[in-house]
Amino acid sequence: MEIVISIIAFIIVLGVLIFIHELGHFSVAKWCGVGVDEFSLGFGPKVFGVKKGETMYKICAVPFGGYVKMVGEEPDEYVVKGQVMPDEVDAKILKKSFNRKPLKSRMAIVVAGSAMNLLLAFILFPTIFMLGFDKETYRDEAAVIGYVAPESPAAEVGIQKDDLILSVNGSDIKNWGNLELEVGLRPGKEALVRFQRDDVVYEEMLTPKPTSLGSGDAGLFPMAPPFVGVVMDNYPAKEAGIKEGDKVISVNGTKISNFHAFKLIVTKDAEEKTITVLREGKELSFALKPKYSEQNQSYLIGITNTYQGIPKYYGPVEAFKKGMAEMARLSTLLYKVIKGMVAKEYSFKTLGGPIMIAQVSGMAAQSGLVPFLYLMAFLSLQLGIINMLPFPALDGGLFAFMGIEALSGKRFNEAVIEWVNQIGFMILIIFMLIVTWNDFMRFFV
Repeated sequence: MEIVISIIAFIIVLGVLIFIHELGHFSVAKWCGVGVDEFSLGFGPKVFGVKKGETMYKICAVPFGGYVKMVGEEPDEYVVKGQVMPDEVDAKILKKSFNRKPLKSRMAIVVAGSAMNLLLAFILFPTIFMLGFDKETYRDEAAVIGYVAPESPAAEVGIQKDDLILSVNGSDIKNWGNLELEVGLRPGKEALVRFQRDDVVYEEMLTPKPTSLGSGDAGLFPMAPPFVGVVMDNYPAKEAGIKEGDKVISVNGTKISNFHAFKLIVTKDAEEKTITVLREGKELSFALKPKYSEQNQSYLIGITNTYQGIPKYYGPVEAFKKGMAEMARLSTLLYKVIKGMVAKEYSFKTLGGPIMIAQVSGMAAQSGLVPFLYLMAFLSLQLGIINMLPFPALDGGLFAFMGIEALSGKRFNEAVIEWVNQIGFMILIIFMLIVTWNDFMRFFV
């Protein structure tokens, strides 16, 4: 069932993002008088199609992308050695040719796809805050350690409860959000951690372990009292009778003082556990067996801690401000991650492809509407920004060539553009193979 939900969620997320992107190219092309031969969601063999006017609208077998095929889009479609062939090409077709349009029209068409993705994010983020954003308050708190997982990278180097993390590889750690980011981006990659205990500062090298989603895990957790938050349907905790607000006091007789200690013990394997909770001053015990989740690749009982999500609702004006601040924060974060990847400071193992997106989409869908919309807004923002990077084969690469044309007053050599784009496309293919391999290693190995 989880796999089915993941596939459906993946199709919805990817379908919306691709459709919005290609709709941007299509709409502006039409507005500029450019003919459109094909509007396709996906690549490869046609699964379904209908022709309306001059345009074939179709869905293809390979869902990872889409395209708008415009009249005269290919450099040599109606051109030989820079000269248009009016005797061989109908004048009406030439009039609708992309390459015959003014520079400002061509630039507008190229940038329209990413602009639509940014517009979608611009709409979704404020909407999310109005619907009730689950604010994980601990992320804004100082990175004081509440629990260290046994036999974890942090435990091996001697980090203890109540230590304050100061920096990771020179990056200052102001709060838990910073710490999770710096550790999460370094699976299998050694990092220098500075931390304070009482008045003494220590430095240790640790190597975060990769998780099932490819992020790094050092075994560090915030202070989290073991109170039960959301109890999910169709999971052992609810079936056993555990309720929201219960305080976990022991598992199989072992006393519990931190939610993360409880979670690690109870989800270690499928063996039956006896969980004792305090409810309205009474101790109650429940026996349950954790359920294996293919999607999460771990055992779960289906509960969250009360600190993990506190919904906050905002009016339109405040939601707009919060939404724009979140867009700015995520954009800055994306820049930081790209810079770190290029500098080889962060691990490429964190990058994910279709399988990882499907996993995350399924998790978000099962968590509710707001997490699902947040994921869609986040991915749309990423797509809008990344696609406009001045890299060959991306819209940003073509836009860069047009920028050179605007400055020089001359069209860039089409043969050079095609050659550069082919190299860029090959690099993108290699990149896709890398992230797909990452997916394979995480999910199947």
